[in-house]
Amino acid sequence: MWALYTMTGTHLGPLRGIQPTGRTVRYSIVAMYRIADVLIVEADFVSEVLRMMRQLGQLPA
Repeated sequence: MWALYTMTGTHLGPLRGIQPTGRTVRYSIVAMYRIADVLIVEADFVSEVLRMMRQLGQLPA
């Protein structure tokens, strides 16, 4: 099963060595789940880290 999440938040604490910027970020995460007997037995996630870093001013737009 696949799911697409949209994450939105404000950068208020340290993240990956970046001090808080107070900026709002919005990016997507794709989640891939393997289900067996109605239970999630495996999960993997892919996120738009580059988009988030651009929004925090750490990479050029």
